[in-house]
Amino acid sequence: MTSPRKARRVATGGPVLTRRTLVARAVSIGAAAYGAERLIASCGVTAAVAPVVSVRDLGARGDGETNDTRAFQLASAAIVAAGGGTLRIPPGVYVIGRQVAATTAEAGFAYRAESVIDIRGCRRPVVIDGRGAVLRCAAGLRLGAFDARTGRPHQPRVMPFIDPTYRADIYYGALHFERNRSVRVTGVEVDGNIDAIALGGEYGDRGYQVSHDGLVAIANGEILVDGAYFHHHGRDGIM
Repeated sequence: MTSPRKARRVATGGPVLTRRTLVARAVSIGAAAYGAERLIASCGVTAAVAPVVSVRDLGARGDGETNDTRAFQLASAAIVAAGGGTLRIPPGVYVIGRQVAATTAEAGFAYRAESVIDIRGCRRPVVIDGRGAVLRCAAGLRLGAFDARTGRPHQPRVMPFIDPTYRADIYYGALHFERNRSVRVTGVEVDGNIDAIALGGEYGDRGYQVSHDGLVAIANGEILVDGAYFHHHGRDGIM
């Protein structure tokens, strides 16, 4: 990618789009660390039954203002704990995306992405039912090269520039699926909101080779995307 201003748009409609395994590097920000078994119980199901989990039941507002990232993390963890199920996103506009700022030079990043929908290792079918829902990236998140001490953009003197202590990622797929048997994504719109992102210096070989993607799929049996729309991201709509 040469410029995030030329963000890639990926829309699907009409015939179901089937996407097979895409191999890419992974990041260790899985959702399994959120006490998933207790979440399953709180949703009124057991791991023996594939759950239907609504993000609204886990605190999401969908009002276009409240950051609902945590509710999506919790819903993802519940699906993973049950080995599959349906993650329901009722109609609304959900603000997503959070970053962790480095506090020391040894952190190995400037701004680290948090996951949003992150589902891995499910042997049962996974369904994301987002008909009528828009997931919109939070304004003001940083993308590119930044000085974590000041929060200001860092402009490399030469390229390529790959010093991880200056790297700022937004999310490695607002929807991230890895090593699942079957995944279906229906109806959801994911808006990368690129014009409201704080753009830093270039990072990578050239341009902005940092994470800000709509959907990332790695080593799944099958991915079906039906009537979904991924647009205005800094890197890829679907990877």
